[in-house]
Amino acid sequence: MIKSIEDLISKVREDYSGWNTTTLPWFRGEPDNILTPLLPSLYRSKANNSQHNENQLLQQFRMKAPSLGLMNTPPRNHTDQWLFLAQHVGLPTRLLDWTEALFIALFFALLENEPVVWMLDPVGLNRLSFDDPIEDNEFPLTWFSEYTSPVKKTDIFDLAQFIKLGENEFLDKYPKHYLKQGLHGNIGLMNIRGAWEKDTIGTRLPVAILPTYVHNRMNTQKSCFTIQGLNKKSLCNQVDSSIIKKYVIDQDNVEEMRNDLRILGITNTSVFPDLDNLSKDLSEIF
Repeated sequence: MIKSIEDLISKVREDYSGWNTTTLPWFRGEPDNILTPLLPSLYRSKANNSQHNENQLLQQFRMKAPSLGLMNTPPRNHTDQWLFLAQHVGLPTRLLDWTEALFIALFFALLENEPVVWMLDPVGLNRLSFDDPIEDNEFPLTWFSEYTSPVKKTDIFDLAQFIKLGENEFLDKYPKHYLKQGLHGNIGLMNIRGAWEKDTIGTRLPVAILPTYVHNRMNTQKSCFTIQGLNKKSLCNQVDSSIIKKYVIDQDNVEEMRNDLRILGITNTSVFPDLDNLSKDLSEIF
């Protein structure tokens, strides 16, 4: 149980050193009483218990957002950037928000009644989906030129096996495998494409990606994402403590920790740099 900011820093430092990596960890703040921890909003049921239609959400968003985005929306064919923007303005997507900043994750956690902070080894996660070596602090690109990597005969064999066995049996038989279809190792784009192409391609596990900052809040929040692949279970049900750690915040110490964050300069305005949140900060002080 975490009782102070100093306690959190100490525990994070201890656990991070045990991972034996130079990859900087990512963090996420959530409520501890959530039924689906570390699960993207797309896979959470709506109020009427129905499921979201991912393709319709994204296509309708891409059609209608330009008229409301003050001409700041991405080019039409930059599907990765459209996905990042959709997530950041609240559309349900297969992306899960993380931050490179521990205190920003703590800020979000302390907004909840039962706060918890998660720590992730992002490159360690990606190594579970890729057989070739991945260096520390190395992340896949989320865009791709189709002309730089033609389809190989092995890709056609993979696709035939996928069709023959079916998705579940294929993934059980080849747990680290994925359908390349001309991508040849770009695990970042595979799951981006899966979002737009109804899961006809993708890794089995989520992949950690660094996004293009298409919204000003993404910069201030030091945003990064995991993007779900073919397995729709929450991340904490797919990996173990060698990849993620959980820190439960003592509810009796929440207000003290909030005050400490203010002293450290982590406020509504620093996380959401707009006039509405400036008003919130000023109202809390004066």
